[in-house]
Amino acid sequence: MPGATKALNAEDIKAILSSGYSQKPTTKNSQCWGETDFFAHGINRQCHNIDEALSEFKLDWLVETVDLRSYAPDIPEHHNLDFFDHKGLIRSDNKFPLSTVGASIYTPIQNRECMELVQDIVDNGELIIESGAVMDYGRRVWVACRLPQEFKLEFNNGKKQTIIRYIHLSWSHDQTQAVICSFMPYASERKLSLASFAPQGVPTSISFKHTTFARDRMKKGGEIMQKAMQFFAKAEEMLQQLASMTLTPNRFNEMLNYLYPEPEDKYFDNDGNSKESKESKTRSKIRDRWEKLPADLQFTDYGAFLAVAEFADFDGRTVVRGSQGITGKEKEARQCEKRLDSSLFGTAQKTKQKAVKMIFNFDKIKTEGGITS
Repeated sequence: MPGATKALNAEDIKAILSSGYSQKPTTKNSQCWGETDFFAHGINRQCHNIDEALSEFKLDWLVETVDLRSYAPDIPEHHNLDFFDHKGLIRSDNKFPLSTVGASIYTPIQNRECMELVQDIVDNGELIIESGAVMDYGRRVWVACRLPQEFKLEFNNGKKQTIIRYIHLSWSHDQTQAVICSFMPYASERKLSLASFAPQGVPTSISFKHTTFARDRMKKGGEIMQKAMQFFAKAEEMLQQLASMTLTPNRFNEMLNYLYPEPEDKYFDNDGNSKESKESKTRSKIRDRWEKLPADLQFTDYGAFLAVAEFADFDGRTVVRGSQGITGKEKEARQCEKRLDSSLFGTAQKTKQKAVKMIFNFDKIKTEGGITS
């Protein structure tokens, strides 16, 4: 049964520590997005029900609980002790250890249960499951769902850009994250996820606590859609205002100087010569991104936002911790995973949120000296 406890004997534990289960699953089995197009929300699989999505994105495994016992054959008094207050969580398909949890207070959430939050709106065609993947070998899971309706961003010269509406489901199996539904616009022509930004009081996401979300989870679709449409109405209004604002090179430089001001302390090399600051290098990279935009995008506040967003997603530094001893191909895949995580949920997303808020409020910033909602 899902969630049932499976006891491990001493030989099982020895096998885990010495060989099979201690090996991390290969990235081929762990990831489902394109190896290079990490920024693309979907691979256009068009899954129209949960069963299809679980199979297509290799999420059809269970989280199982196992007993925890010590393994110390060289110290008999420490060997085979039962940690009865805690249980281990493992994947059912490859037995990879995910986390340890309190035995009496934690019941694993299954991938299917999390996706059932949107089952009713998927079944009636209001939402299309388009991509999904595991992160960190299954400790976290991510699914992208697309709303069929698109928004056309229109510029002063009559040209248009397509904004796709996405709802992201994400959850963890290591107690680091609740079940979260995030709302996010996606610039189709630029293949770029934009920031989840809306005025104060408009939700950019909904979270469901592990301990309570299971109740009536099948009835949450209507609430999710209502809040998503509220968000997209305001977010797209803001993006349209950015697309209508003219941007001059001087205005863009002012924005960059506000986002990345020169530090008070100067940088010096070993010989005492002054060095270009990290902030200056960042501004140069963003400016280079901006100069390569088409003219109809470049000379708008929306273009300024795109330049920062593309820098955050594509030029930001990606550090993969714990990568010693893994192959080059697997390390590359792990970097891909890290960049995707940063783009949608981490540092890059925070950079985009800060940028769009600053750009939208820039006239107030210059006159009032601070960012306002």
